[in-house]
Amino acid sequence: MHMKRVLFCGVLLALFCASSAQAALTYGGSYLMKHLGMLQSGNEATNPIYLFMNEVETAMDTLTWDNGLTMDNAVNNVLEINENSEEIKLTFSANALAWSSTSGVVLWDYDTIVPKTDQLLLDPVADAVGTVEGTFYYDSDDDIPYYRNASAWVALGAGTFAGGSITSDMTLSNGVDVLSTTTDAHTNSLQGRDIDGAAYVDVLRWTNGNTVALVLGAPTISFALDSTGVDISTAGAVSGVTTLSIGGAITGATDITASGTLTAGAWSIGTFSTTGATTLGDNTSTVAVNSSSWDVTTAGAVSGVTTLSMSGDLTLSAGDVVLATGQVVKGSTTTAQTIALQVYDNDTGPGYKNAILLTNGNTPAIAIGDNNPTVAIDSSDWDISTAGAMTGIGAITMDGLLTGTLGATVTGAAVNLNVTSNFAVNISTGTTNAQVTIGGGSTPFAIASTALDVSNAGAVSGVTTLSLSDDITMANGKAIKGSTTTAETIKLQAYDNDTGPGYVDAVTITNGNAPGISFGNNVVTVAVNSPDWDIDATGAMTGIGAITADGLITGSLGLTITAAAVSLNASSNFDTNINTGTSSGNVTIGGGSGTVGVVSSDWGISTTGAVTKVASVGFDSLSVIYVDTVELSNADIKALRATKKQLVAAPAAGSFIELVSAVLILDYGTNVLTESADNLVIQYATSGQDATGAIEATSFIDAAADTICTVSPADIPNTAATNAVANALELFNTGDGEYAGNAGNDSTMTVKIAYRIHPAGL
Repeated sequence: MHMKRVLFCGVLLALFCASSAQAALTYGGSYLMKHLGMLQSGNEATNPIYLFMNEVETAMDTLTWDNGLTMDNAVNNVLEINENSEEIKLTFSANALAWSSTSGVVLWDYDTIVPKTDQLLLDPVADAVGTVEGTFYYDSDDDIPYYRNASAWVALGAGTFAGGSITSDMTLSNGVDVLSTTTDAHTNSLQGRDIDGAAYVDVLRWTNGNTVALVLGAPTISFALDSTGVDISTAGAVSGVTTLSIGGAITGATDITASGTLTAGAWSIGTFSTTGATTLGDNTSTVAVNSSSWDVTTAGAVSGVTTLSMSGDLTLSAGDVVLATGQVVKGSTTTAQTIALQVYDNDTGPGYKNAILLTNGNTPAIAIGDNNPTVAIDSSDWDISTAGAMTGIGAITMDGLLTGTLGATVTGAAVNLNVTSNFAVNISTGTTNAQVTIGGGSTPFAIASTALDVSNAGAVSGVTTLSLSDDITMANGKAIKGSTTTAETIKLQAYDNDTGPGYVDAVTITNGNAPGISFGNNVVTVAVNSPDWDIDATGAMTGIGAITADGLITGSLGLTITAAAVSLNASSNFDTNINTGTSSGNVTIGGGSGTVGVVSSDWGISTTGAVTKVASVGFDSLSVIYVDTVELSNADIKALRATKKQLVAAPAAGSFIELVSAVLILDYGTNVLTESADNLVIQYATSGQDATGAIEATSFIDAAADTICTVSPADIPNTAATNAVANALELFNTGDGEYAGNAGNDSTMTVKIAYRIHPAGL
């Protein structure tokens, strides 16, 4: 015990000796040096080492510092530290060290010191002390630890999940479940995120109760079941089911198909009705229906049927649908009801697509195609290919705009545009920059229509009513046809609600040596809808390929042809008339961005404007003055010394340009341009012969506002003809440097130049 105290005293000696409040030692160093001879005396009263250690041991029992701080071990194995009203005790035992204080220690701040231990023992408490972020305690009521974040206490361990993100996989041990509460009607769910709906939706939802309710999926999500036995696709197709036991009715919008056998007890069919498909027989025995009014023989012959009303498809595996003369296929009289002839599309859907659609209405509508199947018309006189190419067409009459994207070629007869009409005829206007050529054609072409008509050279008319209560489904290669009687007609009809009311012809087919087909009866609207070309109910044609007509094309709403060359009377000897008759509308050729040429047997105007073989030209004056406008960018202005700006292109060989006048307009930007005796001049290119005097740049180029400078031509008393002939006019900076300044690079210049072109006659 003495040695323990000696070591402990040695550790605390520095603190003891450093304190100004502690009295000097009686048996210190000085005393030892004076009494070295007494070290071996063996007398406690005189041995300086013994006296020093005894004094230190006595002093260490209680150490006193400034401000009332004391330290003592008056009680065995207990170190007491006292500072005024606070007392801290450090109690030593065999395998433990206990801290205690008078007021109860709530904070031990180790700062960056991390204590090392293999266990942390917390005394369970009923409530947390304080709300300091980072506090940790063990709750005696919940038997779980808690920690304090910035705003609340958060439970750890086997308690409830307080919410937040799970950033890694959650693995459950064997026998561990995910449980809801025990509350009746309590609902829990697994949810997925609906991105476009910006909301979470239930994927799996269950509700507590005497019978737990489980719901898979939601109306806004797709659902599928994929197992080794039963599968359900996202479209609702069920497969792999072996036995289906149902306690209620089976209701569906589509057919129920089974490959097994429907087995029941004795069947007695008296009054029998069904809204679905009913199959009698199993293809191994004959089936017949024998009633007092109608029959079906074992060979399948149906007789005595007056009205056939079906809720499903009529499918023929052999034979055609034969109608007696004058009979029609028609729908009901319901407004807006539609009936159709359909064709099966193998890859789109797959499913049936409309070939001909009839819609009842005040003006019944006929639609051929639905923008998915191809549509073609093949007659003995005219045709429309699946790509919309029309051949053999007679007269076409339209009351709408004719629009095309691959040009127009019209030959074979006179072409009249807006004859006796006051509307303008525009050819190659707008932004068109393609060449326009008029003359040289010979093929006549005409369009005449009120809605959509086809003449005897390709006319469709006389369609009657086609009325069905359901679809007509025919085997591959089968047709709807009349008898073999000459001139007999069969029709597809639509119901007209206000005209009559009654059925009106949509499609009429007439037997004959040259059988005829007619669409519409001048009451119904007619439209053609294919994936490549269309004719809407007003007769507007879109996506049309080449149109070949052997009749007159007549229109009352003008003509717009774009996207390809337009040829009128090409290779034809017929006249081309534009705005003749009583027309008073403007005729515009060209839109200012494309070339225009006129070619005749006597005179012409080239696409560059060269006029040849003109007998006479009359002007208001004796010569022509041309005025051009040239724009100079900021970069152009600052480079006029190195790169001259062409104002007038060089004329033809043997001609020269006479400068009449020029106007220079400075469009001032955000700051001025700078110059140093760098004037401008207009000169003849190549030769450098000045056409003007020096154009003073000061107060013009360096002006701080928009400025206009007018320039007159200079007198040129004598100059070699070669200096001017076939030379362009250009603007040139005559100084020894380029213009600078205008840090904003936003000042520009416009030059308006007037000039004549003379043949030199040399």
